[in-house]
Order: sequence, then C-alpha cells, then structure tokens
Amino acid sequence: MKLVIAIINNQIASGLVESMVEKGFRVTAVESSGGFLRHGNLTILSAVEDNEVQQAIQAIKDHAELKKLEQYEGICDQKTVREGMVTLFVSPIETILNF
Repeated sequence: MKLVIAIINNQIASGLVESMVEKGFRVTAVESSGGFLRHGNLTILSAVEDNEVQQAIQAIKDHAELKKLEQYEGICDQKTVREGMVTLFVSPIETILNF
C-alpha cells in the first residue's frame, strides 16, 4: 500500500476531492500554505493499493491540467500552464491503524 500526498495550488484545487472520490479513492484534504509567498494550497492524502498508484496520479494530473487549461485559456501558452501547480509524493505505508 502507498500514501499519495498531493499539494495542489488553490487556483486549481476546486473539485479535486470530489473527482477523486468519484473515481473510488478515499481522500483526506487539508488546507495548507507554503512557498516563498505562502500561497494557499490544498494537500490531499490518499492511501491506495500498489496497483492503483498510477490511476491516482493520473486522476490528479488530469484534474489539474483541466483546471489549469480552464483558468488560463487564451492567456498563456500550454507549457507555462503545465508547470508549478501540483507537487506529488508517493510513499510506502508500513502500517495502518484505526482506533
């Protein structure tokens, strides 16, 4: 099992949790801030089976690219739009405990 952690810029975060849940992933969302100017972010945490990691990553990527294209349509080129809105980590989970 893996822990997928995605830090998403608030500009494109709306609807991501709902999108992930619709695709069958369990998600915990935490509002966060970071970077040089302390911009707002949404950090999502999702424990996924090893064979579903790529699906989770693709779901996050698809949502982020769709939101970026909607937001920046006609303003800047696609290369600019694809950079800097999501930071994603995947870590192994050794143990999960529920109390």
